[in-house]
Amino acid sequence: MTTTYSKAPSFRERIIGASLIIVGRVVKETEISEGQSSDGSKSFIFNVTVDKLLKGKTTLSSINVRILDKKGDNTDTFKRAEWNGRDKVLLFLSPDYGPSLTENSFVLYFNSIYPIVEEDKVKLDENALKDFSSEKIQIQNKMVKLEDIRSIIDDIDKTKARTQAAMTEYEPAELLKMPYPEVTEMPLLIGEGAKPSSPEDRSTESDKNSATDIGLATA
Repeated sequence: MTTTYSKAPSFRERIIGASLIIVGRVVKETEISEGQSSDGSKSFIFNVTVDKLLKGKTTLSSINVRILDKKGDNTDTFKRAEWNGRDKVLLFLSPDYGPSLTENSFVLYFNSIYPIVEEDKVKLDENALKDFSSEKIQIQNKMVKLEDIRSIIDDIDKTKARTQAAMTEYEPAELLKMPYPEVTEMPLLIGEGAKPSSPEDRSTESDKNSATDIGLATA
């Protein structure tokens, strides 16, 4: 099922929707010359190290993030981090799919990239700042601590786990048993001239012959 938004998702919705949330450093930039947009936008691939994993599962030490540069904002953030070589970024990611793509290929989830400055402090954009006004988190100079964002992610994970546990309690016990019983008959529509089919006779011809032989022997 596809989730659609009438407006940009909130910071918490981005956390829920992203498959992978990481902190990393931009190592390399590659411009993609093929398949450029008709409006002149260019695609770039940025290789990013996986320094901290905040959500999701991966054993990769680095990933490739593809972006389409329309306004330049995201590309500039990536490029500034690459030029410095030490700057880190907080990325919300979704898998990138295609015939020639691998498991280390991702795209930004709703353009969610945030620079990390001043010893693990995350610089937020205006939309994220509005969302954080309702959070019990201290904001200084449009920045929040990375550990505060991690606490929000942990809170969302715990809420999800409690919801799943509650749903499991209401599931009928027979649905939790695996494997399910084998289906031995084919249901048919009950109508004029029709009747439910009987269980399938799975005995082989040799089994039937053996049963006949036994019957003759005991007669």
